[in-house]
Amino acid sequence: MPIVLSDFQAALENFHRSYGEFLSACKRLKPEDRERSGVCGIWSPKQVVAHLAGWLREEPTTFRQLIRNPNYHKHYDEDEFNAQSVAERAAWDWDQTLADFIDSYRSYEEAITEIVVANPPDWRPFTAMLKVMGDDFLLHKDQLMQWLPADRR
Repeated sequence: MPIVLSDFQAALENFHRSYGEFLSACKRLKPEDRERSGVCGIWSPKQVVAHLAGWLREEPTTFRQLIRNPNYHKHYDEDEFNAQSVAERAAWDWDQTLADFIDSYRSYEEAITEIVVANPPDWRPFTAMLKVMGDDFLLHKDQLMQWLPADRR
């Protein structure tokens, strides 16, 4: 099992590093850019943050279900879930949306601690979820950087 734990550790490190890189990119945005569309399809930076916060809020529930039942699986219509996450935060301003993103990251960290304490027999589903989330942070950070004018990157 140590190889799987090593994979989990690598995914965890990538998750935290990628979160930090995405958050740093968000903090560099000027107010006039935060709700301007086009960073990810038609989404604005604020909508991208809302989308990521939605997943950060959702996945701890899945972690806890997997701890209790290693065979647990929930199917998502990702487009529908993403649209719902963005819609739920649509009336919020940038600061509220970013604060929710930061708070949801802290909740996610608490769920990661629960995984480690539970020491599940199979770390792979947790590893995969962390990897996807970390990769999503990097994808959206790169989109933000490419979207911004060159003099503000």
